[in-house]
Amino acid sequence: MIKRVCIDKAISRYDVNTNITRECPEKKFKNIRNPLLDFFRLPAAMFVVFLHCKFPGTLGIYVQGLARFAVPFFFLISGYFMFNCRRDLYRVKKLTINQLRMCILMELLSMLSQSSLGIETLYKKFISFGALKRLCLGIYGTYGAGWFLYSLLICHVFAYAYFRFIADKHKMLERWVSILAYILLCTHLILNMTVMRSIESDMLVSNFWLMGFPIYYLGFKLHLIIEKNDVANIKMIGIVLLIIGIVETIFASTFLCSDLYIGSVLVAIGLLLYALAHTSNAFPGWFNSLGGVCKNLSFLIYILHLHVWRLLETSWRFSRMNYLKPIAVVAITVAFSALFVVGINKGE
Repeated sequence: MIKRVCIDKAISRYDVNTNITRECPEKKFKNIRNPLLDFFRLPAAMFVVFLHCKFPGTLGIYVQGLARFAVPFFFLISGYFMFNCRRDLYRVKKLTINQLRMCILMELLSMLSQSSLGIETLYKKFISFGALKRLCLGIYGTYGAGWFLYSLLICHVFAYAYFRFIADKHKMLERWVSILAYILLCTHLILNMTVMRSIESDMLVSNFWLMGFPIYYLGFKLHLIIEKNDVANIKMIGIVLLIIGIVETIFASTFLCSDLYIGSVLVAIGLLLYALAHTSNAFPGWFNSLGGVCKNLSFLIYILHLHVWRLLETSWRFSRMNYLKPIAVVAITVAFSALFVVGINKGE
């Protein structure tokens, strides 16, 4: 009798028509973390700081070129892990709501940092629907450095609609979405290689349409490719792409005094593939814990560094030591972020 009941429960959770195991919304989603990938988040977040707070001179050119991999890296891993949730729309919706909360937090912190402008100015900013314009139109203004959070939120909304209405249901529409993503990515790469680069940076929603969406969708496709290939092949491909991307970035920074951006994308893909070739069982327990800490630190560094950077921009008095300013921003931001992480761990 007990055996029969177990069989009935198993059958009731299986859809014969779609061959997909149903996920109950109440069931906690078990997400398999990759500690090496989580570890890579920390240096990527630090490179984001160097993108906003630049080193002077030749050093700044090289650091800027190498640091540009960070933003596509975060879009890429977000798309990759979101594709894991394609059978669990409840999880996708939950992640989207969490991202919305991050955007609200960003708005509150930004308003707090501009409190010196006065209540009247802040009220005018509020009634001008600045947050709505940043979210829907990509008009970031003085919030330009925080565009990533808003673009990632739109990407999550796209992911929910894509999994709900398009994926595995409308093959033709699915192909057109892929074509659109590849066209936008190629457009972004071409604009970075030509004199139109300055035009591209001023376009509305350029950050979302020409970087966020295509790189995020590329994470979807990489997930499918990784599922069909051997781990050894993935690891080797990741190393090759990583080397090519770094060499291209250094070459472009040296001879063109700029990065063509294609090297940054290759570095991001290479890091993702190399990390995914390693399972959590390949690392000791302390490294798995370290990966979780790095993941939390990377998020806090991104949120807090904008305000530390703006504070130092107005208070920095050492003009001859500007090369220390980016290091100071990183040090202060990491210190505050570590305090938050310690507080969260003690609370748990």
